[in-house]
This record gives sequence, structure tokens and C-alpha cells, in this order.
Amino acid sequence: MFAPQVLWAREYKLKWTYHDPAREAERTAQYENDWFQRYVHRSWSDHEVLVVLRQMATQRKGRHVSAQRVYRVYGSDAWDMLEKYANQDPPDELDDSSCWISTSFWAGELLRAIHRAASLERLYRLKDGQNMELEEGLSTLDGFFGVPYEKLKRSFDLMAERCKSSLTPGIEDDTPAMCIAICDWMRSQGFGPAEGDRYLAIQNHFIHKVLESRTSLPLTLVAIFVAIARRLGLDAHPVSFPAHVHAWVRVKEHIPKEDEEQQHVSIDVFHSASQPILTSADLDPILQAMGTTAQEHPELLAPASTAEMVMRAARNVANSLRQGGRNAIPDMPWRYWTVITACYAMVTTITLLSPAHQADHFFDLAMHVKERIRHVFPMDIAIIVELTIMPNMGPLEQEPKEIFQSIIDLNKQAEDAPPRPVTRRDPAHNVKYFVGLVVALSGSGADYMGVITGWNIDGSYKTEDGTPSSPSNPIYQITYTTTAWTNPRDSQTRYDLQSNVRAFSISESSGTTAYPPQPTTQGWGLYFVLKSIVWDLGRIFRSAVNGKRGHLWFVPAEDLATEYPDDVGAGRDFLKDVDEDAGI
Repeated sequence: MFAPQVLWAREYKLKWTYHDPAREAERTAQYENDWFQRYVHRSWSDHEVLVVLRQMATQRKGRHVSAQRVYRVYGSDAWDMLEKYANQDPPDELDDSSCWISTSFWAGELLRAIHRAASLERLYRLKDGQNMELEEGLSTLDGFFGVPYEKLKRSFDLMAERCKSSLTPGIEDDTPAMCIAICDWMRSQGFGPAEGDRYLAIQNHFIHKVLESRTSLPLTLVAIFVAIARRLGLDAHPVSFPAHVHAWVRVKEHIPKEDEEQQHVSIDVFHSASQPILTSADLDPILQAMGTTAQEHPELLAPASTAEMVMRAARNVANSLRQGGRNAIPDMPWRYWTVITACYAMVTTITLLSPAHQADHFFDLAMHVKERIRHVFPMDIAIIVELTIMPNMGPLEQEPKEIFQSIIDLNKQAEDAPPRPVTRRDPAHNVKYFVGLVVALSGSGADYMGVITGWNIDGSYKTEDGTPSSPSNPIYQITYTTTAWTNPRDSQTRYDLQSNVRAFSISESSGTTAYPPQPTTQGWGLYFVLKSIVWDLGRIFRSAVNGKRGHLWFVPAEDLATEYPDDVGAGRDFLKDVDEDAGI
């Protein structure tokens, strides 16, 4: 029989994956081996985080301070709770007073902002000359997408175990053979070079994306190789070779070496299928063709620092965005969000790691935050700008510091801003639909669908051909997907006359859904599709209600409900009426 403390220790470790190091050390000192008290302490912390999160989901005012409180007080202790709510599925039973969509949205925004803050902390450590593992350094870029290093580290641990199980016994005594075997294993798992139109794709620069796609550039493939090789006992490092990155692996000391070159082996992971091992005969002519001298070759062929490789990765992102065109940013869900996030990671990394012209780089970052980041990442002003970047700025960065302060002031003012002008429904006007209703565009079958995010009758909205809105011809603002709804891509916004719009039902999909709906809730297929294309769905809507005939209505959040105060009642009446008409 297990002792009670053993059971509580197991429950503790099962429930919480992430721990803030400083806070976990405090719990260890306070409770020692009393795992029950540790469990109670963490549970209470989760409760406090959830209270703050629900306030953020329902009230615009106070979000700035609430975000800072979670970051300062709970740190990474809050990760598990925020991740749980960010990824929550729709509840089985709903009413239109719940806030599960907005809670999920703000949990995700807060979680990603905290992960980005962790990335900045690592960048500051690199800037200060602290070295770290290559995988941890490169994970700073992934952190901007909300992927923590701890998650990547666990992936590499698992990959190394699998690779180890495939190796021939005794191969560890032959370093070159072991390096080739690791490359062979990587290729057997699908890892290989990105080629053709895929070479400049933005995803190639982020490890978490490469672990999904399995194809990438030399730098990222070398990072994966090094992560596996070091776990298997090899002294492996990246080499920032001018043509493309390769790996440097020290030959184990007990292996005889005939000359200095045999003290290490150079591995070309990118071309490992054809030529995994590089020699001086391969590398020296390339360097000579670049105009380098023989005296410079040892430095260019030596292991590179993690800071150097992270900076190179950031510049590769810039190169993809500059030269890749459409190939750099293919159609994908959350396409706009992905581009902004990649730019954010690139600009911030170059700003913090550049050895010179810091003021100019900080100015570029400040303008990027002002023009884009504050609109896309609402929590970053409170956590990244005010608590992470500004305290680390020096006296030479006064102008960008003033820009950052103005952004903070704008963010706080927005929380206190008066509500937008109210648009009332009038029985005399021909307004058939309402904000939040999932609609299809007439004449397009189920290929084009979206959600109404506004409507107008006073001429402020116009269609693409210039037709203005009027009481007899309302125009709807619709966030929609441009391809078949069973294969959704990024959303766009358009303005359509009421005559071109109809309420969309899942029945139009001929029984096919992109994501299997939950039992008795057939409209949830639509929810998952729209969530996959509208990145800020939870900022606009707080909940969703599905009709029994497959219609879906997103209940407006605070701002939208204030602007269209009659539309909540209109949504309730619509779902009730269509279900009653069907005899349901």
C-alpha cells in the first residue's frame, strides 16, 4: 500500500507539468516532503489565477493590471491553468450567459505573453554573455508563438530515446559512424531538407514548426541533430559556416587520431543522404572562393556560440520575409497572425543581440510594437513592454523609451475609453440578421462562410462595387474564409448586402465536418472551423449557442454587445424561431 504522501506526490506531478523555479523552491523549503500541503498550495494558486482570468474575460477595464499581477505573482506556476483554459473544448451544455470563448482567448493571450517574456529573459542572458544550449537559445524564437522551451526539451528527450534504441550496439566507440547513424535515424523519421518553393517558408525557422513538418533549413536541422547527439553523449556543436550551417562533433579521446583534423568530425545534416561527413578538402575551397585567407579558416570552422546562431536564425527569418514573397507565407490558418509573430520574434531578437546601434534597433522595435503588436497581442504591452523591455533600456535609448511609454498610456486609456456609438434595431428597418451569426454567401454553396461582426444602415459601410448601406439595404461586415470550409484557411473581412447573405447550417456540408462535432452539439464543427481561421474570435465574442438545426450564433462580448445592444435578443429569438419552425 502506498503511503499517503507518496499518493499526493504522484497526484501533484500528474496535475502540474510546469513549475516556477523560485516558487517551487519556496514550497520545498516550507513544506519539505508534505506533498498534501504542496498540492493545496498549488490548487489555491490555480483558483486565484482563474478568478483573475474570468475578470479579464468579462471586463475590459483592468486587464492591463490583471495581466501584470498574474505574471508577477504566479509566473510559470500559472502555465498549466492557463493552458487548460486556452485549449478547452466547448462545454456540453451551454446558455448564452457563459464566457467560455472569451475565457479561452484571454487565457491563450496571457499564456503566450508570459512565454514571450521567458524568451526575452533568455535573450537578455545571451546578450550578457551567458552561454546556453543551442536548442534553448533557438527556442527563444518559438517562445514568441507561445511554445515554451520545456515543451521542446521534452520532445528532444523523447527523440533521443527513440534514436538510441535504433543504434547498433557498440557504435558509440565510432564517433563518425554514430553521427551518420543519427542522421540516418532523422531521415527515417522524415527530417530532411526543404526544397523548391518550401525553402523560404517562414515555418522553417521555428523548431516547433519543423517538428511538425519535418523539413527545414540547415540551421534548424543541425539544431535537432545537436540536441539528439548531446543527449547520446557526443560533444556536438553548430558551426556558422558561411555557405550553410553544419555540425562539429568532437571525436572521443580514446579513439586514435592520426592528425589534428581527426580530432573532430564535420557533419552536413542537410545533405546527409548524399555526403554526411565533410573534410577540409570540401570546406577549404568554399572559403577560398569567398576571399578568406588560410589563417581565417580555423575560426570559421570552429564551433559557434549560441548567441551567434540565434542572431543568424533571426536574420534568416528576415531573409524569408524579404525574398520569399508568397512562398514564405503560404495559405494557412492564422496566416496574418503567423506573419506578425515571426516579424515580432525577428525584430526583438535582432534588437537585443545586436552589438551596435542599439538605439536605432530599439526605435525599430518600438515602432513595430506601436503599429502592429499592440493591436495583435493585447497582453504584451503590460508584460513585455512595461515589465520586461523598459526596465532593461539604457539612457541612450531615451527616444524609443518615450515611444514605449506612449504605447502603455494608450493601452491604459483604451481600457477606460467610452463605449462605441450604439446601433439600435428598428422594426421599420430591414435588418434581418445580427452580429455573431454564422452565415454563408449566397451563390457559393458551402465554400464561403463567415461570422457577422457588424452591420450598418446609415451609408458608412460600402460593398466592393461602392453600393452604400441604407435602411432598406443593410450591409454586413463579415469575417470569412476564402476556401472550402472543410479545409479552412486564414480569414478576411468583406462587406455584403443582405441579399447576398444567408444563415449557414451544418446541413449544407452534406454531413461532412472538418472536426467531428460533440454528441448532441452538431454545430460545434462550425465553431472549430471558425476558431481555426479567426485568431481573435474570443476578443469579439464571449460564448456560442448552437441551434438544433445546425446553426451557430456567437454571443457578442462586452464591446460588441454595447455597440449592438439589441442583437443579443435577436440571436436568442432567431435560434428559438428556427427550431420551433422545424418542430424541434
